Amino acid sequence: MFYTYNYFKQHNEGNEIIDYKEFYKKFSNQREFGGDFSHMDHLVKNRFIDLSSYIINIILRKQPKLILDVGCGLGMNLPISRMFPSITYQGIDYAEDSLRKAKLQYPNVKFHVGDAFDMPFNPGTFDLCIISSVLILYKEASDRRALILETSRVMTDDGVLVAIVWNNSHMLRWCIQLSRLIGRLFGVKLPEDFMGIHFSNSELKFLAESAGLEVCQIYNTSANYGLLESVRYLNMSKYNRKFGVSEGGVGPKSQNLFNDLLAQSGGPKQLLLPLFYISRLAPQLFSMFTICVCKKRSSYSFK
Repeated sequence: MFYTYNYFKQHNEGNEIIDYKEFYKKFSNQREFGGDFSHMDHLVKNRFIDLSSYIINIILRKQPKLILDVGCGLGMNLPISRMFPSITYQGIDYAEDSLRKAKLQYPNVKFHVGDAFDMPFNPGTFDLCIISSVLILYKEASDRRALILETSRVMTDDGVLVAIVWNNSHMLRWCIQLSRLIGRLFGVKLPEDFMGIHFSNSELKFLAESAGLEVCQIYNTSANYGLLESVRYLNMSKYNRKFGVSEGGVGPKSQNLFNDLLAQSGGPKQLLLPLFYISRLAPQLFSMFTICVCKKRSSYSFK
């Protein structure tokens, strides 16, 4: 695994962040992590990120009655609730402002304000749970395991967990390392505060199995988004991120993937072009997300 960094201390009165759980709770109620637009923009979400088709396929195979979206926020996955009106879709998050906005967009979803580490649901309530880009936020292995254990507790015995994390992509990691080296050489102020974890497939499998789950399938996806992030790091635009503000995407969208990537990344074209061709030949090198599909082990004890 490797870590990525950001400027979180500026939102903590300049102090070191000791308790990330409390920090995230406060931070998520002050501003949405990536801005409203980045959550709702279907160009980025469906064309670049490419997660929905996998989750839809998992739902079609499982045919669940109750779905829980853990740490749903404004909702990378909430649009899926509209595709399956016969399924009861619920979400839990402690970002109250995000949930108020989400209710306006998704009146068919039942939202709960609560802590994902101590959820107000009976054991065995949901037959499918989704944890999307939440495990990446916790640096301590004990926190990640505790979150999976609590989610598993509220799942039925034959329930399915869909865990979505950032992938330990070779090219993305290399681009991040190179960008930080360039930044130091040119005196750019670089973020040093922990932001998130990128997992290898084996690390994610170990995490799931340590929490009593059996891994059924692992998918590596979103090469276009990994390419987009790689260029954003190399052109240093990623280091100018402003939380709560749109990170791009405003304006007309073309029907050409390269042009869309160029507009979203900020270019330059000479930087994007060689990486674009590499990503066509070996998309796994840029895969940004990993989807891990798990089920409970019937013999596991939650004591």
